[in-house]
Amino acid sequence: MEKKIITAEELETLRTEFASLTIPESLQLDKSIFIPHVEHTVKCLFDQASLYSTNPNMQGYVSLLRRIVAKLKEENGSSRCSE
Repeated sequence: MEKKIITAEELETLRTEFASLTIPESLQLDKSIFIPHVEHTVKCLFDQASLYSTNPNMQGYVSLLRRIVAKLKEENGSSRCSE
C-alpha cells in the first residue's frame, strides 16, 4: 500500500469543514475513544498535522481529524452540528 501525505490544500479543506461545524465540549468518537475537550484536541491535531504533513509515517493526526468530522456530521445528520 502506498503511503499518502496530505497536501496543504487538503489540510485547509479539512480546516474549513471544522470551521463550519459547532464543536461540542466532549465527544465519544467510538467505543474506545472519548475526547473530553474537543476544540482543544482538534487545534492540537491540526498543529501536528501541519508540522508533519510531509511525513507519510505521521498521518494519524489527519486520520483522526477526518474521523472526528465524520462523527460530528453523523450525529447531527448534516454538515451543521450543534451541541
